Amino acid sequence: MAVPRSSSAIIHDQKLAKDLKPLLGADFLKDFVAPALDVNQQSSRQLSELPQSFTYTTVMYTNKKLFRTTASRCRRPTPT
Repeated sequence: MAVPRSSSAIIHDQKLAKDLKPLLGADFLKDFVAPALDVNQQSSRQLSELPQSFTYTTVMYTNKKLFRTTASRCRRPTPT
C-alpha cells in the first residue's frame, strides 16, 4: 500500500524548490514567527514556503452528567 504524500514533499524530493532564505534576507524574515521559519518541517530542510497565517484551535468537551454530579458536591454554602 502506498503512503500518501503531500505535493510539497514531492517538490522538495525532486529539488524543484529553491531556498527562499537568501532571497528574502534576514531583515525581511525577522517579522515572521519562529514556526513559519522552521525548516525542520520541510523534507528538503530549506525555507521554500511561508504560510500566510497560523490558526490555533482549542476544543473542550464536557461530560455534562459528570459535571453536574461533581458541581453539586462542590457548592459553597450560601452566606447568611
